[in-house]
Amino acid sequence: MKIFWTLVVLAVGACVAFLAMGQSEHGSVATVDATKSSPDILETRQAVAADTPAPAIAAPAVAPSGTKVAGSKPIETAMAAPAPAAIAPIAPAEAVPPAPAHANPAPAKAAPPAAEPADSIAPSEEMPDKIDGYEVIPALVQHNDDGTTTLDSTYTIKGDGTKANPYEVTWEMLTSAQQTFDPKAGKKKIPGVVAFVHRKYVRVRGYIAFPLQVKEPRELLSMLNQWDGCCIGVPPTPYDAIEVNLTESVVGNARFATAGSVTGKFLVKPYVTGDWLVGLYVMNQGALDNTDFGGKGGGTSSGSNGGY
Repeated sequence: MKIFWTLVVLAVGACVAFLAMGQSEHGSVATVDATKSSPDILETRQAVAADTPAPAIAAPAVAPSGTKVAGSKPIETAMAAPAPAAIAPIAPAEAVPPAPAHANPAPAKAAPPAAEPADSIAPSEEMPDKIDGYEVIPALVQHNDDGTTTLDSTYTIKGDGTKANPYEVTWEMLTSAQQTFDPKAGKKKIPGVVAFVHRKYVRVRGYIAFPLQVKEPRELLSMLNQWDGCCIGVPPTPYDAIEVNLTESVVGNARFATAGSVTGKFLVKPYVTGDWLVGLYVMNQGALDNTDFGGKGGGTSSGSNGGY
């Protein structure tokens, strides 16, 4: 215990010495000078100090204020420790309650589609935007109550474009393509009235011509004007002729037919060479009826016993 109190006394002495050093230099010098200039006073002080016993130095209590040490009274420390700076508490961020698990966000309402005029409906399956890279000019399509279809308020055709009920197309409608599609003249847009029957089944009536020197042809030209392939008639143009590929060979007397109707899958297939339009219309899966359109030769393409 004596060692403990000794250490406490030394600590207090160190504090006192530290405070004494903090005094102003001027005061220290004045004290020294005063001591030197009064030797009588110094001797008197020394004599008094020798006769007077040294007072006991009270050691500061280590225990906190109010705590008693055994055998002694509570003693306050010589120097009170500075109070710590008050730290303002940080206000917590306001908690946002999570959305209930069962709550679903209200779906955004889609904007209503723009209303289209009743007479300008042209579904993509009825009319493509492009054919072989050439732009298609949309046409006005009107489906009539009697089962017919009117295109651009000008051409009315029967049928529905199926194999069982093909469209009955006129040459007037097919030849109208020259008004907007003529690559040599810089016109490269296919009219919608022609694009409407693209890849549909159609029936066309007109003159026909077979390849020369072929006994059982499976190809023919369906034309607006009569032409024998050589000398009689008017040679066709790409706008008034259709290259027809037949499903069956033409045999017997039907080989001599000069007119009739052809039915098959119609294609708008531009054949352009150096901006020259060589061909425009093709028909696949074709069938010939040479008794139609006042044709002669007897029978159909598959009949072998037809006659005049």
